[in-house]
Amino acid sequence: GNAEEDIASDWSAAAALKDELFSLEYILALEEKITAASMQNKSWSAAATSPSTAPFKPRASTDLPQQEGDALRVLNAVHLGRERLLKLEQGIERRYLKPPLAPGHNAVKANSSGGAPAGDVYRGLHVWRTAVSSCETAAQLHICAQALENAVAWDKSIMKAFCQFCSSGDFEEKLLLCDGCDKGYHTHCFRPPMVDIPDGDWFCYECVNK
Repeated sequence: GNAEEDIASDWSAAAALKDELFSLEYILALEEKITAASMQNKSWSAAATSPSTAPFKPRASTDLPQQEGDALRVLNAVHLGRERLLKLEQGIERRYLKPPLAPGHNAVKANSSGGAPAGDVYRGLHVWRTAVSSCETAAQLHICAQALENAVAWDKSIMKAFCQFCSSGDFEEKLLLCDGCDKGYHTHCFRPPMVDIPDGDWFCYECVNK
């Protein structure tokens, strides 16, 4: 059996828009989760977009190009979601990514087989980015967003860090994380206490002496 053809009258614009906005909101929540865990690099910050106030229409309603000079541009939730998802991935510090989006034991660089951009982009990440860029439905976008969430090393989050000196996770604003091993150190637990938080990358004594 061949699959039955879709019936145009069965399509609901309201239901389609609900699914697409759900996928977009999932990505916005993932942005907030990354920010709360302090896993973003210094050059990235989440852009402000509220699905509840923006003029969205389902993808099938926005296939035709907008006329020039429109006072109000209708947004496509799927296209906006894939754009934000790609930027979010690039905004996550590489040390917080796990395979298949980060190099594993058998990692192969995407550019070694041709057709991929130059640089340290591994095949898994290249495949994921290509999939995101090709998303045209809420389901495709949601699967890609879940793949990114599953590839984040949440166990390395600052929310789970604790001081190597006092074994406490309190005073998060004074908990300094090593950029080499992600171990935490309270500035006031150093002897003498560290007065100022150092700018840029900071490495603990163990990493410096390796």
